Amino acid sequence: MRSIRIHDNIYLKTNRYKNPKKSFQKLHQLLKKKISLKKQYKLIDIGCANGELLYFLDKKFKNIKLYGVDVKSNLLDLAKKKISKNIILKKHDYTKKAMKEKYDIIVCSGVLSIFNDLNNFFLNIKKNMNKNSVIYLFNAFNEYDFDINIKYRDLNSKIKEYQSGQNIWSIKTIHSFFKTKRLVKHPFNIKFKVKKNKKDLIRSWTIEVNKKKYFTNCLNIIQNQMWLEIK
Repeated sequence: MRSIRIHDNIYLKTNRYKNPKKSFQKLHQLLKKKISLKKQYKLIDIGCANGELLYFLDKKFKNIKLYGVDVKSNLLDLAKKKISKNIILKKHDYTKKAMKEKYDIIVCSGVLSIFNDLNNFFLNIKKNMNKNSVIYLFNAFNEYDFDINIKYRDLNSKIKEYQSGQNIWSIKTIHSFFKTKRLVKHPFNIKFKVKKNKKDLIRSWTIEVNKKKYFTNCLNIIQNQMWLEIK
């Protein structure tokens, strides 16, 4: 079944540079425990979109050289207007090839759900790792051993094709690409309520389950979000 993905364009309208996502703040906490102030690091944000995460990290760390890649030129053009000129941005598709450099920290936030196959993506990421590299992946992940491939169609939209981008990968599948590495789960439960956006029901909102808040959306799937640290 053919499907398309158009929802990335929401990042052309968002402006969270001065009000970073809670998931970004969680990553900051994790990095603070990992990073030595006496060393210099290189960090790449894969799927950097409009550069909000890079903007945030640039304000927090002075000993990290920041890089960002994305497949969408319009998002990179917006990022260039917002973030420091010292941050290196490039249009790049990790499903096709690796970058030329090695990175100490590789971050991929909210991206894995767009892929129907992770093989080439992770093979190319591994080419950009040195022996001490750490990877941080943020997404909704399945703690059960099931990968979920989702296609949806908005019956009230002019777009009649099925859309993609909401897939949920199992932690077992992610770890299978890095068998020699240790994988650590860092659960992410937001503390405050996020309201439903009736104009964009793919955008997530919170519901409460067993006294914890989880994200969901119009697809009626509970999103068990977390950072995975692979080291």
